[in-house]
Amino acid sequence: MTSFPFAVFAFAVVAITYIINPVAATTKGALKVSVAKQFCTFVKTAKQAGNALGTQIPKIKTAIENASKAQLQNELAALKLPAHRDAALITAAYAAQALSANLQALGSWTKTETDCLAQALFSAGAIDSFLRHLDQHRSTSTGDNKNCIGADGNGNYEAYDLDTECGDIEVAKATAGSTDVKATIEKGFGCIAIPEAAGGDKGCLLFDDVNTAYSNKANGLQYLKGLIKVSTTMDLTPAAPITTQKATNKLIKSIEANWTTTQAALHHLTIQAPTDLQTFKTLLAKASTRAALKAAATEYNNWKKDNLPVPIDSYLKKVYGIQADGQEGTYLTALKGLDPKVRTGPGETTSKPIFSMTITELQEAIEAEFVTIGDR
Repeated sequence: MTSFPFAVFAFAVVAITYIINPVAATTKGALKVSVAKQFCTFVKTAKQAGNALGTQIPKIKTAIENASKAQLQNELAALKLPAHRDAALITAAYAAQALSANLQALGSWTKTETDCLAQALFSAGAIDSFLRHLDQHRSTSTGDNKNCIGADGNGNYEAYDLDTECGDIEVAKATAGSTDVKATIEKGFGCIAIPEAAGGDKGCLLFDDVNTAYSNKANGLQYLKGLIKVSTTMDLTPAAPITTQKATNKLIKSIEANWTTTQAALHHLTIQAPTDLQTFKTLLAKASTRAALKAAATEYNNWKKDNLPVPIDSYLKKVYGIQADGQEGTYLTALKGLDPKVRTGPGETTSKPIFSMTITELQEAIEAEFVTIGDR
């Protein structure tokens, strides 16, 4: 029979051993590859939206500058070429309309839209970083089953490329594609209720039993504000459905609320008014392109909408001196031959083709024309 003192001693040894070497925390199963890839649809689309903004803003800037320049070119032409005044002022009106449309495109970027796109990029970065962290914690051969991202059916290693699935880390290298981030929310996070791969060795250290590891995580872990949840006892646990979270999760709620106007701002129409010979030729080339001048001609002539000349293209061809499609017409011929005087220094001027003049030179030339008119 074991003596009582020995039993006490044995219990003490066991207790000390437990304190020195506590029971190892239980590691957890892998995130499904399919779930990781679905998360990437959100990430990649947000990166594409960020890249689209990098294209859209310079496009708007150029369109505003060109519209301003085209308006000045044709206002100067109206003063210098009285025989073509109607064509010049219709084109100037077209440029003014283009300027208004382009300023509206710029104005569509209010604080709401700018903040919304910034949130989309921040959220994409957070999710991208989370996935790349998990990706570093996985095996490297097909037969291995200790992974933090694993094949849906067995948790084993499955090849994929996050740069392909989620897009390059550098947003500037994002390829052109869909920019509708809101449309990816339910698709991208639709499987968060069943996130864990079946089988495997449950060897993901990042999904360890954190309450055992840190003694103060009785509720487990929540990643990405609750898109991914880790239980202390049940591995990856079902998260609240995305249909509920999309209105409350801080990573996505503003995108859900404000992306419609942000998407519209990303693709707001701009109008490139003609400031060079080739662009002008393209505008005047045929009836379908000349149709862009209809609103300007209506405004210039103060026509009632129910009393337009029919067909209006015949009117435009007459005004621009066009005999047949493909011809540049007499106005454009006169315009490209116009070489107004520009200042080169105190008391010095030189002739310069109108299509080569800067906005400042055009403004100065118009001012000089008004001075000349006043002296007559």
